[in-house]
Amino acid sequence: MARKPDIRPWVYKAEEDYRAALTLARKRKDPVPDNVCFSAQQCVEKYLKAFLVHHRKGFPKTHDVVELLKIAPVIDPLLEVIRPNLRELLPPMLWPSVILGRKQQERNRREQFWP
Repeated sequence: MARKPDIRPWVYKAEEDYRAALTLARKRKDPVPDNVCFSAQQCVEKYLKAFLVHHRKGFPKTHDVVELLKIAPVIDPLLEVIRPNLRELLPPMLWPSVILGRKQQERNRREQFWP
């Protein structure tokens, strides 16, 4: 019987990202919510990849956790329950446009009340 692939590097890095997200989320002075989100996304991405590697399923080179989740339910259909939450974890390259969009929305709201 063939040995299962080693997923320890994926899990190790996922745990590092998890600890980083927790540490940054607890920061009260000068909070960095974008970095918390980035670390959380990275954690989920690496755990999904570890799951796929463990089950010998190939996956595309991507940071999109929704894309990765398309492969995982073939192995375990119960993973479908996390899909709605994963949509909140956008691929990192989209964050600057999302952040800029939010800042513009905030400016628009302020201008409504204080022109």
